Amino acid sequence: MILLNIMNYCYEDLPYFLKPCFLYLACYPQGYKIPSRSLINIWIAEGFISTEGKEENVEETAYEYLEQLVKRSLVEVSKRSFFGSIKYCCVNPVIHKFAIDKSNKEGFLVANPDKTTIESLFRVAIHSDNECDYGELDINHIHSFIALNFNQNILRNATFIRVLELFGSTVPYATILEMTFLRYLGLRYTSIDTLPENIEVMQNLQTLDVRNTNIKTLPDSLWNISALRHVYTIASPEIKGPPPTANITDLQTLKTVVIPGSWTDKCPKFLISLRKLSLSNLHGLDWKSISDLLSQSVNLLSLTIKGDSVPSEFVDTRAFKNLQTVKSIRLEGMWSCRKLFIDHVEFPPNLTKLTLKKSSLKEDPMRRLEMIKTLKFLSLQDGAYTGKQMACSAKAFPQLQSLELLKLENLEEWVVEAEGFPQLQSLELSKLKNLEKWVVGGRAMSELRTLHVVQCDKLNDLPELEHATIQLS
Repeated sequence: MILLNIMNYCYEDLPYFLKPCFLYLACYPQGYKIPSRSLINIWIAEGFISTEGKEENVEETAYEYLEQLVKRSLVEVSKRSFFGSIKYCCVNPVIHKFAIDKSNKEGFLVANPDKTTIESLFRVAIHSDNECDYGELDINHIHSFIALNFNQNILRNATFIRVLELFGSTVPYATILEMTFLRYLGLRYTSIDTLPENIEVMQNLQTLDVRNTNIKTLPDSLWNISALRHVYTIASPEIKGPPPTANITDLQTLKTVVIPGSWTDKCPKFLISLRKLSLSNLHGLDWKSISDLLSQSVNLLSLTIKGDSVPSEFVDTRAFKNLQTVKSIRLEGMWSCRKLFIDHVEFPPNLTKLTLKKSSLKEDPMRRLEMIKTLKFLSLQDGAYTGKQMACSAKAFPQLQSLELLKLENLEEWVVEAEGFPQLQSLELSKLKNLEKWVVGGRAMSELRTLHVVQCDKLNDLPELEHATIQLS
């Protein structure tokens, strides 16, 4: 009873705008790691977030709400990004039960309802452990439906639904087009392989998430939805980005698309609002023009480029130089002219996070990378470097805090000279199957706290790292 009174006090003490955000946590199973980005986008779709009198956009305000719940110990952080933002969160079992009971009592949201009550609810969440057979239902009044790994199709009549999250669940394809009020459509880990051609009838749609599905193309009419803010797709050569004339000026996230050639003819207005952009299949493009285009993205924070290879023109035209706001870059694919990486590539002036994957660089990239004074996170993955020796100069990487060397299978020797990596706190060495020699000079890596070594079978002798906790697996 005392604990319940404390929980009630904490809830009643919440500002009015935080109460629905807290109660919404009842829709997830106990112990579930909630992706913060999905949660925030759902809150926005529900209309919980107000930016009245504030300069920041609605996503920033929603993130502030989540941080406030964390500060009040109502939400726990499962994982933060390198930049410190919350990636995954969860709820303590006691608080989770309180949220469920309070949500049920107030008629806000019910998780795993029985058949007799579901027809009177506005918000419903159903989990994989729900064995209730709902049969034929009239649920035209439901506004939000969250299903996690649930394989019954009960959405036969849901015209007024605004939020539809079907993670790993059955998709009611035939009725999707009836959902003209839909604001959030999440289809991750479902078997869906196509979207309706006339999806533009969903003129309220803000978030579309079809990652980890079989969808290889997007209907052209999607880009006629002016309300779009976040589009998440798989990497496919058939998924084209919006035409430059698309009137989607609030677009924040665009992952992962192919740039239409028409972008170089007319600069798309939506580039100005973009914060996260992921591109694939770069061949045949005028990269000088693309570089100029990307420089128009004055709010761009994160850029990902995927493909079989990274064209040499992309490097030689200094494509990154004018990306003043970009802090994170991820490049996946072989560099067509690998020497250009060392001699010519120029990175954004404020870059703090860099990931290279499958680059097949033959020359040691550390000589160039250690010159990026702003870099705080570096990951070399899956043959990003194919040489046998790697060396880091004295006092190299003055700001780097986290380093990952993953599946560099040819690497045999790594030398870090004195006072290198002075701020490094986390280091992961994984699947470096030929690494035999690792030399660390005096006072190098002096702040290292966590060393994780995975499947580095030939590395028998680890250097002395005074403060590091070593995990071997």
